Amino acid sequence: MKKMLLVCLFLPVFHFACLAQGTPQPSQLQPVYVNGKWGYADRSGRVVIKPQFDAALPFAGAMAQVGVLDEELPEIDAHPNLKWGYIDARGRVVVELRYRMLRGFSEGLAAVAMPNTEKSERIFQGRGGNLLNVKWGYVDMSGREVIPVQFFGAGDFSEGLAHVNVGKGSKSICGRPSNYGYIDKTGAFVIKPQFARASAFQNGRARVSIGQTRYLGRCVCCAPRFYGKHGSVDRSGTFVADKGQADIPEDEFEGWEN
Repeated sequence: MKKMLLVCLFLPVFHFACLAQGTPQPSQLQPVYVNGKWGYADRSGRVVIKPQFDAALPFAGAMAQVGVLDEELPEIDAHPNLKWGYIDARGRVVVELRYRMLRGFSEGLAAVAMPNTEKSERIFQGRGGNLLNVKWGYVDMSGREVIPVQFFGAGDFSEGLAHVNVGKGSKSICGRPSNYGYIDKTGAFVIKPQFARASAFQNGRARVSIGQTRYLGRCVCCAPRFYGKHGSVDRSGTFVADKGQADIPEDEFEGWEN
């Protein structure tokens, strides 16, 4: 009887051990380029996810971003014409490869962008003159689009909130209209759109600015400079301005949306 019990206990343990050995660990996988396509190999160099993608990034957690070319898509803001999604360590598609751009997961959600199919009254240009014509939403780790694609810009979730740009009120052709607020994970606004720039929450506050950018150069969209107030906001939406400086060079805002 004892011998049978030991066998019964051993078999499930052996079964799970075999599964563990057969399941590749994401941390052990690295992108590998073979015959013009990207796949993933383990530390020994053995290819475990066959090369089939036109772009592949290292695994972050349990998933990795991969992309496939779509010749019908234009380049946007120096991004090549790729459709992006996520795969797991077995190579299974978790987030469908259909997004024009996407960000990493933060607090269980990732910002994703699709081409803006609505007819725009203005053509918004970045500093390089590239067309910025996408809108952003969020997907969860099952690939479900939990917050519909609707924003001109979207940041990562931090402390339960994310900054998003609703893009209303600007008449300048130099860049996207800029009007940021903060949403929760249901997509509801917790802090209404009112900021020219915004960043992620840290320790209960986030860096923001209120004002507008003016272009002081001799050419269109040259020598941008921001005029207004910059400071921080708490979760209630209370803004506290920094003391002193009333304007700030535009390039100091680089990276705020990351």
